[in-house]
Amino acid sequence: LSNQKKADFGNIKPETWVSVETYREIAKWLWDSGIVAGVGDAPGWERIPNYNSPPEAGLLGYTLHEIMLGGWGMPIGEMFDLEGLSEVCKKYNRYSFFITSAPLHVRGGVGSPPNAIAIF
Repeated sequence: LSNQKKADFGNIKPETWVSVETYREIAKWLWDSGIVAGVGDAPGWERIPNYNSPPEAGLLGYTLHEIMLGGWGMPIGEMFDLEGLSEVCKKYNRYSFFITSAPLHVRGGVGSPPNAIAIF
């Protein structure tokens, strides 16, 4: 990206990004499906604040982040190269794999790049 496009990207409001809505049905699907992580290629995995979800469809004031991370111990990854991953899946005709992560070991640090690795 050009310097101007990078600057413009930094000024985008989070609610304009594509992300998962906070709905009870989505939380139920995540739990019932048996997946072990929520991963996306957008700057935010979940849309926060949630403007479109009516109270009866929501999660009683909780976000999916709180439920997944704190309640289930399910990690969330953002800004993953899912297009590159999909190309490898197509090449090998395999859509299941082991994924691991080796984040930077920085004492007291938070928010490390995940250094995620898919093993086929």
